[in-house]
Amino acid sequence: MKLISMMSKKMRVFSMIFLGVLVGFVSFTIVFYSAVNDMKRNMAQSDSSAESVIPQSDGHHFRNEALRDINFNNHGKEMGFSTAEEYELAAASVIDDPDALHKTDPDSGYDIYYLESTNEYVEVATWGFITEFFSPEEGREYFDNK
Repeated sequence: MKLISMMSKKMRVFSMIFLGVLVGFVSFTIVFYSAVNDMKRNMAQSDSSAESVIPQSDGHHFRNEALRDINFNNHGKEMGFSTAEEYELAAASVIDDPDALHKTDPDSGYDIYYLESTNEYVEVATWGFITEFFSPEEGREYFDNK
């Protein structure tokens, strides 16, 4: 009876370890698959003949609605936007504005846009999503020092 009890305990331990490894593998697979799909979508959106890796205006979005809403709550309301969608469209219009100053952040590789006439600052990650949109208190100096 003791032998059966010991084997049963070993089987429970083995099962728990196996289950942990299996959950880790599935989680990794999901994250990897999602990243690959994001890269494929960004590559399909970008124009292969353009110098910029940023997709055209239909691709200027925050990575997801949750991140957009967080940014909207942090900056959009104080900028005078009434909805998160309006806030996101305004960020995209800064990116598309030919008068917007543009440079690449040497540390992150992000594209940075600044529209001096409206004091609007936008950061776009290397994968093409908007990460920041706000009006810096320092104005153009903020853009210049990035």
